[in-house]
Amino acid sequence: MEKLDINIALDIVSRVGVDSFKALGGMLLASKFYHYLASHPIVLNNVSLEPFLADASLINEDSIYRPFFRLCLDSLNPTAAYLESIRLAAKLGRAEDALRLLYSTGNSPPHAWFTRALLEVCLGFYQESLATIDGFVLSIGSFREADAIGSTVFRHIMQIGPVKLRSHANTWHYGDIPTCYATRNAKSKKMNIIPHPLLLDIVRRLSQHGFRELGPLIAAGPESMALAFDETVLADVDIDEFVFTPQLAHTGSVYRPFFLRCLDAANYSAQFVEGLRLAAVEGPSQLSIDLLGAAAPHMLYARFALGIVLVCCGSFDQGMVVMESFFNLIPNIPEAVEIGEMFLHQVTLLMLRLPRSGRYDNTLRFGPGLPNCFLNNFMVLSLCRRCFVFMYATRFRELC
Repeated sequence: MEKLDINIALDIVSRVGVDSFKALGGMLLASKFYHYLASHPIVLNNVSLEPFLADASLINEDSIYRPFFRLCLDSLNPTAAYLESIRLAAKLGRAEDALRLLYSTGNSPPHAWFTRALLEVCLGFYQESLATIDGFVLSIGSFREADAIGSTVFRHIMQIGPVKLRSHANTWHYGDIPTCYATRNAKSKKMNIIPHPLLLDIVRRLSQHGFRELGPLIAAGPESMALAFDETVLADVDIDEFVFTPQLAHTGSVYRPFFLRCLDAANYSAQFVEGLRLAAVEGPSQLSIDLLGAAAPHMLYARFALGIVLVCCGSFDQGMVVMESFFNLIPNIPEAVEIGEMFLHQVTLLMLRLPRSGRYDNTLRFGPGLPNCFLNNFMVLSLCRRCFVFMYATRFRELC
């Protein structure tokens, strides 16, 4: 090894330490030359500190590994910088120093990225923390993995042994967690741990993975329930399950109260499902048209339903205008057929009575008369747009 070029030797030793710093132990105990190689900043900057991530208490001052860890920290090892930032903030109360350390090392490991957002919130840098956590979640790829990393960070904090301070970096001045953190009680003299807008944003993003993700919050208590039922959350919550399983919105469904909250919050999917339910179950009504009209600019299903319902209600010209806009937004007729068939399937699921009740028998007026080409063409993919609308309008009428 002594005869090798120093850069080649350092590269070899760096590769030895890729899996774990413990692989360098023999070199540190060997000759001065090997000790020099194993403790070189280039090697320590890249050495794996996985055992420290498994047990963060190894970095504490009373640990036998502290001198080696300090060498890694001086060599700007990103894992060492991350763990030291936690020690500075949680054990010594030096959150500003911890944040500066994280700023100097970038976003590796991902735990450091999460910790930076956490410290920014703690120190009052709200907008910066939002940008940081957005980048973190986008980089990780899923909330589930991001949550796992966040849990690991808090495990590291507990392993290092946090000290509860009355004043943390001169930003907070309470010794216990306020019970009003989710409701922002104006009468409380204690500050919220997390700003209310940030809490709402977190819950809103969670809800976009499906409305069932809000279940634990609703069941947890009044504070978290207030967050889950906030209008800004319900307006964006993903309720696609109601769209494709619309019977969940039936008047007797256990999900109906939650659905109505989404409807009151002007959730587009809720407006579509309720508008379609009213059209299918109760027949022609201005309310169903208004609801479908509100959702139509945002959902192709709602736009298609609005056009068909308008035609069936006797507003042929208006319905055809809507259907023309629908056709202009889809690439081909097969996709229009898929949407049309799903529309009829949704209507079938919404029916609480036997089909063919004649709700639209006296209102369906198809323009100047029946389209001739429909009567001579048995291939739906070959129909003109007018015949296409006529076919689905008559099928909808037969269901209702």
